[in-house]
Amino acid sequence: MPGRAVEAAGDVDLITDLAAEDLINLSLIDADATRAGDQRFKLVSGPGLRASEAKLVYDAGLDRTELRLEIDGAPGVDMIVLISGDQPNFANFVL
Repeated sequence: MPGRAVEAAGDVDLITDLAAEDLINLSLIDADATRAGDQRFKLVSGPGLRASEAKLVYDAGLDRTELRLEIDGAPGVDMIVLISGDQPNFANFVL
């Protein structure tokens, strides 16, 4: 979104001023590299992540929320977007 602060931090993006009216668009990312075609992410909660799942996790010690994205189902998160502050209930996604 024009005017929004996004900073690259190595392989991680940091959104510093996310507001309720903002939109995070993930629709151009194929959420499951193990299947043919273009799959969408599904926002989930609870432990673990499987291919094509995304989850918001708040880290109180660092006062930031991680948007974790899993694409291949292998151990380890494939992509992370960092969001400043406590944002685990943010819901304006294009999946």
